[in-house]
Amino acid sequence: MSGSGKPSLIRAKGKEHTGRIIALINDIWPEHYTPIIGEAQVKYMLETYQSEAQISKEIQDGVEYYILSVNGTDAGYLALDNKKDAMYLSKLYVVNKLRNQGYGKFMNEFTEKRAGELGLTRIFLNVHKNNKNSIKAYEKMGYMKVREVIKEIGGGFIMDDYIMEKYI
Repeated sequence: MSGSGKPSLIRAKGKEHTGRIIALINDIWPEHYTPIIGEAQVKYMLETYQSEAQISKEIQDGVEYYILSVNGTDAGYLALDNKKDAMYLSKLYVVNKLRNQGYGKFMNEFTEKRAGELGLTRIFLNVHKNNKNSIKAYEKMGYMKVREVIKEIGGGFIMDDYIMEKYI
């Protein structure tokens, strides 16, 4: 870990945590995704898929959300969804100033450990085709592109993604 802070993950449970996740989303998403998908789609996705109500519903439905803490400061978030045949790495985000310091790798290693605890041997994720830095990071962690998917998400927007996976 080249970052100076020792990371930990806090399992999100309820309003105190969802508020902290929303603060991270509002910090990370506009900066990271606006150049990739544009401001209008970022706004739509934040309102539709990254809202506090949506995250609370996902937690109630069994999705595991975690807050990355570095030196006591919220630095990113992770969401894992046990799909029974594989772990879906739904979200893995690190604040801009702490990227490329090993924190994404730390969260991925946790994902692998958690999948193993649940008896799963495969992890998969979606990544936008133009999200070049994230694709490189996932490839470095051992993920491979397995297929492409274009999906309408409403509001006149599409997701143009790679599905990447890794066997553990």
